[in-house]
Amino acid sequence: MTQDHVDYDFTAPSPEELEQFFPAYKINGFIAQGGMGAVYSATQTSLDRPVAIKILPKVFSNDPQFQATFESEAKAMARLSHSNLIAVFDFGEADGMLYIVMELVDGKSLHDSCRGESIEQKEAGRLVSEICRGLAHAHKAGIIHRDIKPGNILLTSSAEPKIGDFGLAHPLGESALNEGGYIWGTPGYSAPEVVDNPDGVDQRTDIFAVGILLFELLTGGIPATPPGLPSVLSGCDAGFDTVFRRAAHPDPAKRYPDADAMAQDIDAILQRLKNPAAAAGAKGSRLVPRAAKKRGAIKRPAALRTGAASRPLDTPTAKKSSAPIVISLVAVVAVIGLAAFILSGQNRNPGSSSERSGNRKIVTTPKSPSGKAKSAKSPPSPEEIAKSPDPAKTGPAESSPKDTPDPVTDPVPEPPAPVSFGVLAESLGNGNFAELPEGAVQIGSFVFLLVNEPATWRGALQKAEEAGAQLAVFDSPKAVTWASENLKSDSPLWLGLSDSGTEGTWYWANGTPLNAQLWAPGQGGEGDKINFGALLPGSQVLDDLEESLELPFVIQWVENRKAPGTLNEQMSRLGQNFRAKQPPVFPTGSINVGGSRFLLVPQKVSWEAANTAAVTSGGHLAVPSFQEETDWIAADLGKLLGDGNAAWMGGRFTGGTWKFATGELFYFVDWAHGEPEDPAASGKTFLAVRPNNAGAGRLAAGSGSEGEADYYVVEWSAPSRRNMPGPDGDRSATEWLTSYRNTFLQDQGKPIEGVSKEIRENAQSWIRDMKRDTKDVRQFSKVASLYIDSLEEEVERTGRVPDELPREAAAFIGESHGKALGKQGKMEGKSSGAVEKSKVVYQSGLETEVTRRAKIGDKKGTAYLKADREHAQDDNYFGRILDGENPQPTQAPEPGENGKELPAPKTGSVFGVDR
Repeated sequence: MTQDHVDYDFTAPSPEELEQFFPAYKINGFIAQGGMGAVYSATQTSLDRPVAIKILPKVFSNDPQFQATFESEAKAMARLSHSNLIAVFDFGEADGMLYIVMELVDGKSLHDSCRGESIEQKEAGRLVSEICRGLAHAHKAGIIHRDIKPGNILLTSSAEPKIGDFGLAHPLGESALNEGGYIWGTPGYSAPEVVDNPDGVDQRTDIFAVGILLFELLTGGIPATPPGLPSVLSGCDAGFDTVFRRAAHPDPAKRYPDADAMAQDIDAILQRLKNPAAAAGAKGSRLVPRAAKKRGAIKRPAALRTGAASRPLDTPTAKKSSAPIVISLVAVVAVIGLAAFILSGQNRNPGSSSERSGNRKIVTTPKSPSGKAKSAKSPPSPEEIAKSPDPAKTGPAESSPKDTPDPVTDPVPEPPAPVSFGVLAESLGNGNFAELPEGAVQIGSFVFLLVNEPATWRGALQKAEEAGAQLAVFDSPKAVTWASENLKSDSPLWLGLSDSGTEGTWYWANGTPLNAQLWAPGQGGEGDKINFGALLPGSQVLDDLEESLELPFVIQWVENRKAPGTLNEQMSRLGQNFRAKQPPVFPTGSINVGGSRFLLVPQKVSWEAANTAAVTSGGHLAVPSFQEETDWIAADLGKLLGDGNAAWMGGRFTGGTWKFATGELFYFVDWAHGEPEDPAASGKTFLAVRPNNAGAGRLAAGSGSEGEADYYVVEWSAPSRRNMPGPDGDRSATEWLTSYRNTFLQDQGKPIEGVSKEIRENAQSWIRDMKRDTKDVRQFSKVASLYIDSLEEEVERTGRVPDELPREAAAFIGESHGKALGKQGKMEGKSSGAVEKSKVVYQSGLETEVTRRAKIGDKKGTAYLKADREHAQDDNYFGRILDGENPQPTQAPEPGENGKELPAPKTGSVFGVDR
């Protein structure tokens, strides 16, 4: 709690003093005292129940508004019952002190347990997920906490978190600022609206604090400004970066809408971390940073590191055993509702070879005794699913008992030699159905295959692309009915359906808009991050799920032609739409970043081939045009690529500098460590993005050859967001400096000129006073007249009052001279401050351009501007710039920078100001 004008002096009474006010309780001892009161351990004698009694200073009971809120809050809290909330049993007022009787937690606070160190990421995620569940329960009852921090989270002996100190809580919809001037919260954990907009405080204010708490548990400290990424600071899973950034976003509208949503995202990360070996081995979906696989291997910056590594929580139980406290992962990563059902579902198709051959690929081609590959039988109807009178009745292709042996009663035959998609991909991708994978089902001109190898949505997309197929499209109620009845699964199945980067407008991979009647009730909503479609098991409806869930999936080929839902076909249609000036339908899996759409294409092609494909689709290879796109590349794209993979981006080294394919300025570039190498020596002249050890995407250079990158990234950019150069293009450093100085003088010269004008006017005023005071003496003394005339000429020339006068002149004009000189001194001090401020602005603009030119490899221009930056520290050199000259820097220090004189400036001074 912070407050501006209320102060109070609170001395906690002794247990003996307190007991007289609580006849129903036995006060056992003092626990702690803080800024909001004191806590005592006690026993409720009637129930023999251990409790904690918290008393508040009397100043709060004197505040009618606080007292009313406290009473309302205590009643509401007493009605709550949740394992992660400290139960409230009673409340009231004793000896002018408000009190509340609560559950006594046999443990210590999270603050004391962590002691400023990071803890193991699974344990951190578990704790925060459970805290979110407790908060969600309170929020649903209309209560927000307002002061979530480690000190207000108590841990039981089994490390179960319980949220306490709801004495600061208040009902939703009420201001965080009361009439007494109190602003609730703790610096570092309080959301911006607590101070900036107290009336806007709601449950998202608590979510902000939980985001800070998550960051602190993962890294050992609260975030700096601007905050770093937890994965970069501690080596934790990069998924926590997304959770933290969303939870602790400065704008409440961009945070999680409720605490349950935050808990679900954390639970999904914990589920992936449950089997780190499988996650790390899944191509394109590396989920566990290398440094986080082993306890004690996470290194943290010295600024945050108080111990050598992340550690388990320090709880009372931990002291009793040398083994670290790790709650059962079954309990830690339990995902409520549908998510748990999804992640635990393991479909088994009785006709699939995966049942009979363990880990062998499902995609195999059974052979007949003659050695020729068999073809799957087609149903009688030749029509496609969508056009079939009743596709639900056509059923899957029949197969004889010999082709599908009973895995229980029949002996397992010698498995046929596996045939990978690589063998059949080309023919299937061209619509040749002479040979089909085992388990494939043909209906009309379509062939479907249920793949029981769980993958993320993008992982499923990649496997479909490798097979020359598309993720399945069931774009009519009849088609969904057929799929539900014939593609049996205990788990949801990924399909070729997403909101296509358009947020809320859903399209199938073949370009068909989604029939909204196919959604399960309450699904398919707008404005969330869940944007990939799946068929729910045992039903005939679709659901929109988080792409990181690993599910089985269905792929599809089309007879006698390429499947229209492959990425190449989708991109080709999009290019035609752009050329025909028709509304675009972006490929499934496209992502909207600040108005531009990005698509990660899983194809190993050369940079030139990727560039051609991107341009043909009406886009270009991706370019970071502004900071939001750079952040997406670092946080999200790096995570999608996975360990050891790379993707081509829209940049290349040409004409001696790095340039973007779009002609944009080479800004917002975040190079990987040690990049780029010297292109002339290494031959690496094409831009790519690779994840670093922490999973963050960083730009790097490549030779552009086929197979060097596993992906390429296409962008369809918003023209208004492009970072295009001015009319004269990206100029040489010399041209840029001249133009920069002209603009700088227009902006910064005005305040200096204003002071200069004041100094000149003061000098002119003194001339008038001097001539008035010497009028009589000049009539009788020719020498005096000549002196006054020469003095006037000097003042006219210099624009300033001279510092000294001859003794003889002081007798006549000394008084006026002293006054004018004093005014001039104040004005020159003002001028000096304005010049120094202008120098800082000048240096800042130079630094920005130096950084940009260093990134694009313009070594000559960088050295030239660095030299000017050094010279501009000298007052004489900078004075010449302010006078409108254009002095040229040399890369070696000019005379004057080592104690010698610089070349003399032009006659006069800086805008008439003597410096």
